[in-house]
Amino acid sequence: MLSNDKAAREVKYMKVIIGSIILLVIIGFGLWLMLSPFFKKVGSGASKFKKSWEEDRDE
Repeated sequence: MLSNDKAAREVKYMKVIIGSIILLVIIGFGLWLMLSPFFKKVGSGASKFKKSWEEDRDE
């Protein structure tokens, strides 16, 4: 009976560890995306589109 309880705790800890690793990977990917030059290119393209859209709206 004691070994079954120990196995259940080990499974719980493995789920916590795997969840933590997945969370860290998602956060790391988000930080990489914010710091990468590709993100800046997308942002500058979006701002150019916004300016042209506002100019068309004003006319």
